[in-house]
Amino acid sequence: MKNWIAFIAVAALFGALAGAGTTMLFEKNSFKEYYSVENAVHVSPHDFVEAKKKGDSSTLLVDLRSKGEYEAKHLAGAVNIPATSMTKQEVLDAFNSLPKDKEIIVHCYASSCMLGRQVGKFLSENNFYVKELTVGWAELNRDYSDYLVSGSEAGLIPISEETAVCNGESFSC
Repeated sequence: MKNWIAFIAVAALFGALAGAGTTMLFEKNSFKEYYSVENAVHVSPHDFVEAKKKGDSSTLLVDLRSKGEYEAKHLAGAVNIPATSMTKQEVLDAFNSLPKDKEIIVHCYASSCMLGRQVGKFLSENNFYVKELTVGWAELNRDYSDYLVSGSEAGLIPISEETAVCNGESFSC
Protein backbone atom coordinates (compact mmCIF):
# COMPACT_ATOMS: atom_id res chain seq x y z
CA MET A 1 0.00 0.00 0.00
CA LYS A 2 2.83 2.38 0.89
CA ASN A 3 4.41 1.68 -2.50
CA TRP A 4 1.19 2.70 -4.26
CA ILE A 5 0.97 5.92 -2.28
CA ALA A 6 4.61 6.73 -3.06
CA PHE A 7 4.04 5.88 -6.73
CA ILE A 8 0.96 8.13 -6.91
CA ALA A 9 2.81 10.97 -5.17
CA VAL A 10 5.77 10.73 -7.56
CA ALA A 11 3.44 10.50 -10.59
CA ALA A 12 1.51 13.56 -9.37
CA LEU A 13 4.76 15.48 -8.92
CA PHE A 14 5.95 14.63 -12.45
CA GLY A 15 2.52 15.47 -13.84
CA ALA A 16 2.56 18.85 -12.13
CA LEU A 17 6.05 19.62 -13.41
CA ALA A 18 5.12 18.60 -16.95
CA GLY A 19 1.97 20.70 -16.77
CA ALA A 20 3.91 23.74 -15.58
CA GLY A 21 6.34 23.40 -18.48
CA THR A 22 3.48 23.05 -20.94
CA THR A 23 1.76 26.11 -19.47
CA MET A 24 4.94 28.18 -19.78
CA LEU A 25 5.41 27.03 -23.39
CA PHE A 26 1.77 27.84 -24.16
CA GLU A 27 2.16 31.31 -22.62
CA LYS A 28 5.31 32.01 -24.65
CA ASN A 29 3.60 30.87 -27.85
CA SER A 30 0.59 33.03 -26.97
CA PHE A 31 2.83 36.09 -26.68
CA LYS A 32 4.48 35.31 -30.03
CA GLU A 33 1.08 34.84 -31.68
CA TYR A 34 -0.28 38.06 -30.16
CA TYR A 35 2.60 40.19 -31.44
CA SER A 36 2.57 38.49 -34.85
CA VAL A 37 -1.10 39.36 -35.25
CA GLU A 38 -0.65 42.88 -33.88
CA ASN A 39 2.17 43.58 -36.33
CA ALA A 40 0.29 41.98 -39.22
CA VAL A 41 -2.89 44.05 -38.92
CA HIS A 42 -1.97 47.34 -37.22
CA VAL A 43 -0.45 50.44 -38.80
CA SER A 44 0.76 53.36 -36.73
CA PRO A 45 -0.39 56.82 -37.81
CA HIS A 46 3.23 57.97 -37.65
CA ASP A 47 4.32 55.32 -40.15
CA PHE A 48 1.34 56.08 -42.40
CA VAL A 49 1.92 59.85 -42.46
CA GLU A 50 5.68 59.55 -42.86
CA ALA A 51 5.28 57.10 -45.76
CA LYS A 52 2.83 59.49 -47.47
CA LYS A 53 5.25 62.40 -46.94
CA LYS A 54 7.84 60.29 -48.72
CA GLY A 55 5.47 59.76 -51.68
CA ASP A 56 4.37 56.21 -50.90
CA SER A 57 1.16 55.42 -52.77
CA SER A 58 0.87 51.73 -51.87
CA THR A 59 -1.77 52.28 -49.18
CA LEU A 60 -5.26 53.75 -49.01
CA LEU A 61 -6.81 54.95 -45.75
CA VAL A 62 -10.56 54.44 -45.31
CA ASP A 63 -12.38 56.64 -42.79
CA LEU A 64 -15.42 54.69 -41.52
CA ARG A 65 -17.10 57.66 -39.81
CA SER A 66 -20.27 59.28 -41.11
CA LYS A 67 -20.22 61.35 -44.31
CA GLY A 68 -20.84 64.57 -42.35
CA GLU A 69 -18.01 63.90 -39.91
CA TYR A 70 -15.66 63.01 -42.76
CA GLU A 71 -16.51 66.16 -44.72
CA ALA A 72 -16.10 68.34 -41.61
CA LYS A 73 -12.51 67.16 -41.23
CA HIS A 74 -10.44 64.06 -42.02
CA LEU A 75 -6.85 62.95 -42.39
CA ALA A 76 -5.59 63.94 -45.84
CA GLY A 77 -5.56 61.02 -48.23
CA ALA A 78 -8.45 59.19 -46.56
CA VAL A 79 -11.55 58.18 -48.49
CA ASN A 80 -14.91 57.75 -46.79
CA ILE A 81 -16.98 54.60 -46.46
CA PRO A 82 -19.59 55.54 -43.81
CA ALA A 83 -20.13 51.97 -42.58
CA THR A 84 -22.76 52.72 -39.92
CA SER A 85 -25.18 54.12 -42.50
CA MET A 86 -24.73 51.22 -44.93
CA THR A 87 -25.88 47.62 -45.14
CA LYS A 88 -23.22 44.94 -44.89
CA GLN A 89 -23.55 44.26 -48.60
CA GLU A 90 -23.09 47.96 -49.39
CA VAL A 91 -19.96 48.02 -47.21
CA LEU A 92 -18.58 44.96 -49.00
CA ASP A 93 -19.39 46.45 -52.41
CA ALA A 94 -17.73 49.74 -51.44
CA PHE A 95 -14.54 47.99 -50.36
CA ASN A 96 -14.57 45.79 -53.46
CA SER A 97 -14.67 48.97 -55.59
CA LEU A 98 -11.41 50.28 -54.09
CA PRO A 99 -8.16 49.95 -56.05
CA LYS A 100 -6.88 46.37 -55.92
CA ASP A 101 -3.23 47.42 -56.00
CA LYS A 102 -3.34 49.22 -52.65
CA GLU A 103 -3.15 47.97 -49.09
CA ILE A 104 -6.35 49.14 -47.39
CA ILE A 105 -6.17 50.59 -43.87
CA VAL A 106 -9.31 51.49 -41.90
CA HIS A 107 -9.95 53.80 -38.97
CA CYS A 108 -13.00 54.97 -37.05
CA TYR A 109 -13.73 57.23 -34.08
CA ALA A 110 -11.06 56.38 -31.51
CA SER A 111 -8.51 53.70 -30.71
CA SER A 112 -11.12 52.15 -28.42
CA CYS A 113 -13.79 52.15 -31.15
CA MET A 114 -14.85 48.68 -32.28
CA LEU A 115 -16.21 49.75 -35.69
CA GLY A 116 -12.90 49.22 -37.50
CA ARG A 117 -12.50 45.80 -35.91
CA GLN A 118 -16.09 44.83 -36.74
CA VAL A 119 -15.74 45.94 -40.36
CA GLY A 120 -12.35 44.21 -40.60
CA LYS A 121 -13.80 40.97 -39.23
CA PHE A 122 -16.78 41.13 -41.60
CA LEU A 123 -14.54 41.82 -44.58
CA SER A 124 -12.15 38.99 -43.67
CA GLU A 125 -15.13 36.61 -43.50
CA ASN A 126 -15.73 37.67 -47.11
CA ASN A 127 -12.09 37.18 -48.20
CA PHE A 128 -11.25 40.89 -48.18
CA TYR A 129 -8.41 41.83 -45.86
CA VAL A 130 -7.72 45.24 -44.38
CA LYS A 131 -5.31 46.61 -41.83
CA GLU A 132 -6.31 48.96 -39.03
CA LEU A 133 -4.80 52.27 -37.98
CA THR A 134 -3.80 52.02 -34.32
CA VAL A 135 -5.65 55.25 -33.55
CA GLY A 136 -8.98 56.73 -34.48
CA TRP A 137 -10.34 60.17 -35.23
CA ALA A 138 -10.01 61.43 -31.66
CA GLU A 139 -6.25 60.84 -31.68
CA LEU A 140 -5.77 61.98 -35.29
CA ASN A 141 -7.58 65.24 -34.55
CA ARG A 142 -5.41 65.82 -31.49
CA ASP A 143 -2.01 64.66 -32.77
CA TYR A 144 -2.04 65.11 -36.56
CA SER A 145 -3.83 68.44 -37.05
CA ASP A 146 -1.24 69.53 -39.65
CA TYR A 147 -2.54 66.80 -41.95
CA LEU A 148 -6.30 67.34 -41.63
CA VAL A 149 -8.48 68.59 -44.49
CA SER A 150 -12.17 69.40 -44.94
CA GLY A 151 -14.59 68.52 -47.72
CA SER A 152 -15.63 65.50 -49.72
CA GLU A 153 -12.26 65.09 -51.48
CA ALA A 154 -9.54 62.92 -49.94
CA GLY A 155 -6.79 65.52 -50.22
CA LEU A 156 -3.08 64.74 -50.07
CA ILE A 157 -0.36 64.76 -47.47
CA PRO A 158 2.36 66.96 -49.01
CA ILE A 159 5.55 65.19 -49.99
CA SER A 160 8.46 66.31 -47.83
CA GLU A 161 12.18 65.61 -47.86
CA GLU A 162 12.18 65.46 -44.07
CA THR A 163 10.73 62.04 -43.34
CA ALA A 164 11.49 59.34 -40.83
CA VAL A 165 9.94 56.14 -42.18
CA CYS A 166 10.84 53.12 -40.09
CA ASN A 167 13.11 50.75 -41.94
CA GLY A 168 12.54 47.74 -39.73
CA GLU A 169 16.08 48.01 -38.39
CA SER A 170 15.15 50.03 -35.30
CA PHE A 171 12.35 50.61 -32.81
CA SER A 172 12.22 54.36 -33.21
CA CYS A 173 8.68 54.64 -34.58
